[in-house]
Order: sequence, then C-alpha cells, then structure tokens
Amino acid sequence: MPDDIQSLLLDVAAHRIILKGGHRHQQIAAAQDVLRDVLKQTPIPEPERRER
Repeated sequence: MPDDIQSLLLDVAAHRIILKGGHRHQQIAAAQDVLRDVLKQTPIPEPERRER
C-alpha cells in the first residue's frame, strides 16, 4: 500500500476491529498489531506507467 494509506490505517481502522477480552485500550492496541502484520504481508503495488 502507498505510504500515505499505511500511515493512516492504524488510526482510522483499529477501532473498527472487534477483539474479545481485555479493556478497550488493550483491544485497540491488539488491533493495531493485527493491522501492522497485515501491512507487512501486503505487497506494495507498482504504479501504472502510461505511454505517451
């Protein structure tokens, strides 16, 4: 994913992941860990090149 999306993902999406157990702030921290793992495993797409 492009850098701008990666930098926003944790703040924007972590609260939308529902994990069981623990307090809310622990759940958000765990969700951020899950999202970091997803980002590490997701290849960054190459930009398309247009011919003129």
